[in-house]
Amino acid sequence: MSPPTVLDPTDVPPVCPSALRLALALEFAAHEAPGSVASLGAALSDAALARIETALWRGGPPCAIRTSVMLRLAALAQTLRGRRFAALASADPRAVNAAIDAAAKLRLNVGAGLNPMRLMAAVTDRASTVTALPTRAPAQDEALPLAA
Repeated sequence: MSPPTVLDPTDVPPVCPSALRLALALEFAAHEAPGSVASLGAALSDAALARIETALWRGGPPCAIRTSVMLRLAALAQTLRGRRFAALASADPRAVNAAIDAAAKLRLNVGAGLNPMRLMAAVTDRASTVTALPTRAPAQDEALPLAA
């Protein structure tokens, strides 16, 4: 089955995460790869996205997969520039891979972009372990006085 020739902008088809990594490798071949989610968002500027798009189109005529990759990269860059991802600046390097994997698979509407809450959930679920927070005060060890 061949990929569709026309994309529906309200529901961009998912792509393989390796396709997003390959597109990013086209940009970061000469540079060091970003080490955190925040640096990935900063590195995917409009100029960088234009260079990636030019390199992708050199690979052959435009097709639905290449267009989907570019739309997903642009949406990922826009989402990572948001304030919700500022706390992940010092995150584990696995957060970058988790963000790319999630951006490849999450539902994408061109007008609305990626859902930042779902992207944040996917990144934090895969990148770090969750520590259990206490839900109530710890039990006291000392015995209570008995009523006489």
